[in-house]
Amino acid sequence: MAILLWLPSTHAAEDTTFTSEIQMVGEKYKSLANSPESVLLMKEGKKSEVNARLKTLVPDKNKTAADYFILSNMLYRADISASNSYIKMADELSPENPFILFERAIREHRAGNCKAALPIYEKISTMSKEMRSSIKLWGYVTHCRLVIGDHLGAIESWRKVDFRNHHTAIEKSMYDIFSSNDPDSEREKLIKSISTGSADGACELIKLDKNWERDWWNVKENEEYLAHDIVFLKNLAKTNTKINLAIGLCVDALVLNDTGFRKYIAASDYWGNKFLLPDDSTATYMLISQLVRREIATPTEILAHYEDQLVKRHTVDPKNQRTLDVLAFLYSQNKVSDKLKGIDTYGWKNLKLQKYAESYIHGIPKTDPEYQQVVEAAAFDFPNSVTIQGANLALHIQSKNNPVFLMKYVAAQFSDVKNNWLGPYRLSDFMASLEFEVDASNNSIKATGADESTP
Repeated sequence: MAILLWLPSTHAAEDTTFTSEIQMVGEKYKSLANSPESVLLMKEGKKSEVNARLKTLVPDKNKTAADYFILSNMLYRADISASNSYIKMADELSPENPFILFERAIREHRAGNCKAALPIYEKISTMSKEMRSSIKLWGYVTHCRLVIGDHLGAIESWRKVDFRNHHTAIEKSMYDIFSSNDPDSEREKLIKSISTGSADGACELIKLDKNWERDWWNVKENEEYLAHDIVFLKNLAKTNTKINLAIGLCVDALVLNDTGFRKYIAASDYWGNKFLLPDDSTATYMLISQLVRREIATPTEILAHYEDQLVKRHTVDPKNQRTLDVLAFLYSQNKVSDKLKGIDTYGWKNLKLQKYAESYIHGIPKTDPEYQQVVEAAAFDFPNSVTIQGANLALHIQSKNNPVFLMKYVAAQFSDVKNNWLGPYRLSDFMASLEFEVDASNNSIKATGADESTP
């Protein structure tokens, strides 16, 4: 459990009083968070109890700005509301503190409120030498200037980032803004639900443990939690048939060879006779993925046997994303475009899921009369989608406002840096492209003798 998102170097000549204080005060919070009792609670999926103890470690009447600063950072993902509240309390006790202001701006930025974050970022850049030289600060300023439409300001602040020498730090810093994932909190919710007797979530819990996210680039099995949760589920399975069936598929069957897996799904009536889907939506998701991966059945065969059951489930529980994901996969693989469009529409408009808006756009011919309107609507709904902003840019590539749409596309790249690492381009390439287009646009205006006031 990390204590601080960002802490300035205590070797700096300025603000050593505050940085020394949070280092000292932080030790008592670290001690509690790392105590054997807290570690056991975390293992049992009781993170909220650890958080409650951290909140009450020091009585409110005795809390200092450093206490609130540390708590705000410790709860940054697990309790967003409390984190925001604590950093505001720290600000009240230590006004005009650049490090506290920076954390306030980060939280506004994370909430998608660059209009509130940017003035704070810019203010603290004039208050503190430490902050003024922070590449992380200027990376955030660049993104927010892109978001509000200030491409010249974005280019100016980007020069202060020195991306060539700090690309890893800058890209990793975007995780704090664009990822709200907290696997410990998600695990606690699942364990609580399962403990009440609900089988829903049993497979989701195993899937979470096997794909534990430390950050975008470090997702791997949490062996300790997985071992604990398998025992936890198997104990419940002794008296809960549905949980027993779920873990049979999501735990035991996955390690079988193909012959053994075929026998298991036949004996369970999942495939071969009755073609009954598991009750749990994630178990269903995993069953179908295994049928395809092991080449036991084709998407066409799977759709023929399971479509009616899946559609009924979607009708009964339309908010269940796993069911929607399976239907979208099967319709896509079988090129059932009309039904896929309906699923994509629901995922986009009702569940507000970006990938469904992207799929919807992908399924429309660019010559279709509705194409432009759909892309522009999706671009408004999902400003962080590189796919959608790229489609919107392509629509306006010949427009005199091309730099504006390019700017939106580049802004989306900041939230997509987890994929930039795998591709041929980094943030510096996109910013260079923006600068080139802005220069070209300005030169064009000069060449024609026009100015910005020309209609």
